[in-house]
Amino acid sequence: MLEIHEWINIWESDDKESNPINEVKNKINHYINSMEFYCDYHIGLDFYNANLCLTIHICSEIDMGEVETIMNLTKYICKIASGSYGTLFVKDEDFEKIENSFQVYRIARGKMEKQKEWIYN
Repeated sequence: MLEIHEWINIWESDDKESNPINEVKNKINHYINSMEFYCDYHIGLDFYNANLCLTIHICSEIDMGEVETIMNLTKYICKIASGSYGTLFVKDEDFEKIENSFQVYRIARGKMEKQKEWIYN
């Protein structure tokens, strides 16, 4: 079973003149519309309390490229909106030796970094 859960609070880059938040939202929407999934998923991109937030939830029996697709989206967001921050959780029981183990990624300062120790592991 594959599970992907992601939450990102999207902030503009330092250069707000050339990359306003509505333009960032349009770029992300365009990217999301070009993505293909072969399982049930939920992707939400909207303003909450004046903050642009992305939420993703995917559950599938097998990985048909969804992990790579979501990671590429996250890297794209880090590139166009370097002030963004959040977390990405990936659980793939087919490839994990430890049952109920998550891969956890921290999104901050324009980077996505895998965390070695996490409370859910």
